[in-house]
Amino acid sequence: LDVHMRSSKGSTTESSTYSTSFMDDVCHVDNLRLDTAPFEAEGVLNGIASSHDMHFNDVKRQCVNTAVDDVEALGVVYSDHGKYLKFPAKQWVKLRDAFPSDELTLSYSGVLSILGKLPDVVTAGAWNILLKHALQGLVSRERYHRQVSWRSRVSDRMFNLVRQWHTLVIATGALVLPRLYDFNKDLILSADASKWVSAYEISQEIDGELRVFEESSAAFPEKKLNVAIVVKEMTAVYAGLAAVHELEQLSSRKFRKIVVNTDNKVVRTILSTKRVAAVSRRENCAVLQKYLALLQELYPLSEWSRFTVQYVPSATNRADRLTRNELHGKLVAFRHELALAGTNYDDVDDNISYLVEVSDHCCASCENDIPLKLSIDESLVKRHQAEDRELCIVKEALKNGLLIQPTTPSLAEYAKMSHELRLVNDTIFWARDPSDLLPVIPHSLLEGIISKAHAVGHTNTQTTVQMLRKVCYFLWMWRSTHEIVIRCPKCALNARPDPVLPMQQVNRASSPWQALHIDIVSYGP
Repeated sequence: LDVHMRSSKGSTTESSTYSTSFMDDVCHVDNLRLDTAPFEAEGVLNGIASSHDMHFNDVKRQCVNTAVDDVEALGVVYSDHGKYLKFPAKQWVKLRDAFPSDELTLSYSGVLSILGKLPDVVTAGAWNILLKHALQGLVSRERYHRQVSWRSRVSDRMFNLVRQWHTLVIATGALVLPRLYDFNKDLILSADASKWVSAYEISQEIDGELRVFEESSAAFPEKKLNVAIVVKEMTAVYAGLAAVHELEQLSSRKFRKIVVNTDNKVVRTILSTKRVAAVSRRENCAVLQKYLALLQELYPLSEWSRFTVQYVPSATNRADRLTRNELHGKLVAFRHELALAGTNYDDVDDNISYLVEVSDHCCASCENDIPLKLSIDESLVKRHQAEDRELCIVKEALKNGLLIQPTTPSLAEYAKMSHELRLVNDTIFWARDPSDLLPVIPHSLLEGIISKAHAVGHTNTQTTVQMLRKVCYFLWMWRSTHEIVIRCPKCALNARPDPVLPMQQVNRASSPWQALHIDIVSYGP
């Protein structure tokens, strides 16, 4: 039984956090004739949904009868009685004929239509999907930069890039992937990373031949380009092992042996010794410790005996082909040029942390003392951090490369984000991105800083939090800010009165109306 489950997240604000899980796109796979074997999985699926607090969508149903040779379901074709997955032939013809050979240019909406002809399925190929998403982002960037409509023509450079992608996809072709794993054989995971892309490949030997079961490539965001390559390699290994863990969870079986191939000796040492500190002549890295801890959550140390970590040269690493592509380099260069063309730094003042525009009400009592900027005194933050017991514990952990022990709720939150904390000049900062460090505010300074931010226009909680996120960080920002904002006396004086209730409805007359009177009521001030 193949079940695809989707999770949809709602609001992520700390005041109202909720999530809803759905079970849909259910595909029933069996090797019996449908006329002799009824669909009996409804009860099982209902039980799974109720036990995991999921919404069971009873609308989408697809059946794969492996007694038939080729059956299309879930966007792929189950062939050879369910042994292999193929790309649908009809969809491939649509993709092949989508690019007009006689056209010299296309509109922005036309380019998105061509890119949409390649669905995000595993048989489409890792590079084909990654380049497709990169082109979709470039289409939106270029249209925004040129300030034109979706019906306008794309630039010649964009047109050539889309044509190169289409030619590459057609020349490369789709994948034919085995579907049935053999849990009694070794599973081989090859992982690799470059400056721009991390990738992994899952393969297994079938009839004396090494066959690819799954391949994946993921692009790094621009703010993570300067991250050390060993961290990127560790990211690729974690993504691959997480995919293997999901296979074992869904099948309720475990592979006899998992062979991990990497071309980074530091990653091999970390996985072999299960310690980041074992790397000689290298300081402890909190991000590497994070990924090691995440791997130990997926696989307890008692199961690491199934791992065989091997160092392989880049030339023989099977995942190396999934991290480097000539067309991807052209897309990155084009994205960089668009970013430079649309950025202007002439009006930036280094002495001002964040300029704000006064919004909401501006009463007479605070008209003369509204601040025009919000800044943080780092020396004051450093002094109060030294007096905060929990932040002192965090400092010691960051200095010595140790894990933060979650003995209190605050320390538990700091432990989750330890890979994002930096210790500079004996002051703890939150690394929102590699080039932007925000000071972590101790509890003793919260009320003063929040009140100062709220005084800029006396904005609501959400706007005040957005302002604070530009210059500082502290735990439970929304909740702490809301508790102070609702106590503001000036906001209470200027609060809007409750709206007037609508007129009371009266019963209609039983006999025909003789006279009708109409009155216009205004609900305004």
